[in-house]
Formats: sequence, C-alpha cells, structure tokens
Amino acid sequence: MRRHTLLLSASAFLLSLASFAVTPIDPVAIMAEFDHISATPLWRGFDPQQVPIEIYDGRQTWLFRHPHPPEGFVESPQHKGVFLFSGMHPSVRANSSTQLGGAETATAVLDKRSGRSDHELAALAMHEAFHVFERQHHPNWQANEADFFMYPVDNFSLLQYRFAETESLRRALLARDVNESACWAAEALRFRNRRFGGLDAVATAFERGTELNEGLATYIQVRAAGSASSFSLPQNDFAAEAVRDRAYKVGAALALLLDRIANGWQAELNAGASNSLDELLAAKTYFAAPTCSFSDTENASLLARARSAVTALKDRRAQFKADFSAAKGKQLIISSSTPLQVEGFDPSNLVELGNGELLHRRWIKLKVQDGDIEVLDRAALTEPAGKHPLMDGVREITVSGIPDNPKIVPNGDSVEITCDGVHASFKHANIRTVGEKTLVQIEPDPAANPGTPSH
Repeated sequence: MRRHTLLLSASAFLLSLASFAVTPIDPVAIMAEFDHISATPLWRGFDPQQVPIEIYDGRQTWLFRHPHPPEGFVESPQHKGVFLFSGMHPSVRANSSTQLGGAETATAVLDKRSGRSDHELAALAMHEAFHVFERQHHPNWQANEADFFMYPVDNFSLLQYRFAETESLRRALLARDVNESACWAAEALRFRNRRFGGLDAVATAFERGTELNEGLATYIQVRAAGSASSFSLPQNDFAAEAVRDRAYKVGAALALLLDRIANGWQAELNAGASNSLDELLAAKTYFAAPTCSFSDTENASLLARARSAVTALKDRRAQFKADFSAAKGKQLIISSSTPLQVEGFDPSNLVELGNGELLHRRWIKLKVQDGDIEVLDRAALTEPAGKHPLMDGVREITVSGIPDNPKIVPNGDSVEITCDGVHASFKHANIRTVGEKTLVQIEPDPAANPGTPSH
C-alpha cells in the first residue's frame, strides 16, 4: 500500500504490534522465501528483487537492498548488505511504501501471531513491493483515501446492488469453465453499472482507484502465496462500511477473472488500454450470453440483507462510541483554536462513527503551526473542524483508556506530553486536569495566548 506525506494507506492485512514478544519473526528467512517466490514472474516489468524493503519485527527495523541506508542504520555483522535500526524506524508505521533515503521503499510490519508461515509473510511483503512498482510506473493507479469519508455507505438500495455484484463475482470465480465465468462476470458488471449510476464521480473513482492500487497488490500477493485457485469472495459480502476492504478483494477477483478470460491483459493495462479493471473486464466479456441471473427469491433476499446491513452499521457505530467512552483509565483531550492538520493515518484501522467523528484504532499523526501529536497502538477519537472529517482539519482529539496520567514536561518554550502510546509537543498550550481527564487547549497564535505553556 502507498503512503503520501499527508495520507497513509495501510494494508488490510495489518497485524498488531503487541504480539511480537510472543512469536518473533526471522526477516532474513522471509526475504530468502521472497527471493524464491520472485523466480516466478508475477507481473510484466515487475522485478521484486530490485525493490528496497524495510521490515519491523517488533524489536528492530531491517533494511534490505537499499542503495543509500539513512543515518541510524548499521550494517548487520551477520548479513552483508542488510542494515539494522534499533526499534521502530520513523518511516515504518504500517505495511506500506515510503520514500526513504531517496529511494521508494516497501515497508512491512510483520509477526506470526496468526500462524502465518515465512512463505505467507513473504507473499505479504511482495504485496508491498508491488506498490513500489505501481508508484514508479503507474502513479495514477491509486485513490484519494480522503474520498472514502464522503462515501454513502448507508444507502441500502445501492448496497443491494453491491451484494448482487459481489455474489456474481463469487460465482464467476467458482465457475467450472471460462464461458460460465464470463457469464457471471458480465452479470456482476451489469449490477455495478446500476450501482455506479447512483454514486457520484468521486465515489466511483475511489473504488476503481483502490481496486487498481490495493486490488492488484492483493492479486500479486495471492499469486505469490500460490492460492489463486482457491481465492474467493465471502458469500455474504462485506460489512456495509467496508468499501475499502472490499476493494482489495474485488480488485484481486477482477484480475484473476481477467487471467482466466483474457490472455495478455496485463500488457494492455500497463499500456494504458483501460483506466479500471472492471472496464477492461467488460471489454473482454462482451461475448457472454445473458443467461446468468438471480431468481426473484434471491433478489428479495439481497434487498432484505441490505436493509439489515444498514441497521447493523448503525448499531456497530453506537457500540464503538460507547466502548471508547467507557474505557477504563485516564483520558487525554487536545483541542485547538486552529484546526489540527492530518500528517498521517491508518485507513485500514479506522471506524467512521457518523457526524464526522472518526475512531482511529491504531495510528494517527496531527500537526499544528507549532506542535504535533502522534498516537500509535492506542485508540483515538477525532472530531472535525469542518465539513470533511479529516481534510478540513481536526478540532479535537481524545485518547481514552490510558493507564496513568500523562507526563507533562516543559521543554524550553514548549511542553511535551507523553503517555502510553501518545507523544505530543506544543507551544502556547494551556493544560489542566479535571478528574480523570487531562485537557489541553492549544492557541497557536502567541497574541491569543501570550507567555509560556501553563499546566
């Protein structure tokens, strides 16, 4: 997945850092398996062994194949050409890609908590390496992560079409011959056309861009893992709000169907023959007979499921908000008269609660004129400063469930605030404690709040 200066996309396969102490990994063994997989071509023009890769194993950061390792990395005495950094390097926050030392570098946060083998973890690293190829050769294969927050996830009519589309794709993948695959693929695209007719251009661009960016990387991961023949989509689709997660899998499904139906499609896509996977697949399934369809009973069931899914979405949002508010421990609440701007966030671990509120379940970094705050591996709730939940800035961020009171340390004309999973530094901050809550009010304009920080 890609990471911009402003936005960070993280993989749907992001794993918790807390498990590293339980089962450490061997990055050298994973990279050996990575090289073994690389012997089989996965995409035209993609050479995985030319991609710098950065792996955090829970204790230190490993850097492979990097032409200019940045300051702080030291060559491993046991492995020539492999460089190590003690702890988590600031460039690694998720499974992603980033500019490091002048080179686009794949980044991976890995563990074996779920019992994944070196082969499976190497396939995941291949997913991230493919993003480097995409950024270098196809920079338009991407979506603006901020557009997701304006997506109408609670429209049950459109959700009914989405459920039908996913089920059609699932049947196309399970089909026994190419004609049946093409038939159900064409039916899926007919439902997609109806659904896209009810979405605006921003929403459709988000889906198609994510299918190209993350869907193709997932396709590469599936092929690298050797599981293409068993890949499928869930029978009951995805949660109503899981638009981004669904695009990972649907993009991979579209690519696998193109493998089955249209030889040479990779070269066509590389050459710019289409701007989306679904449009390319539509051009390859024009011959399909319109005989694949759902019964009236199935259509009624899809509508009922869509209505139920929207109700479940509302219930989940309410429960997430209640659980966050009820978390035992201290709270840190930071608000600003000038909106806090987003420097990075993890879209794979984020819950939209409605009314612009977002629950960041793993990572977010915000900045203001003379300070910043980073929350890592701890839940944080943001409230918007404008119409857009993030891009217009954040008015307030709350961190709950903190075991102990934050440490507040003056540092020159600034004040540093640290606690479990949180680091912040601000100038012109008024700080006070009320019960279990530490309240921080930022006034970036010195004229509005003269003098040194107080608490």
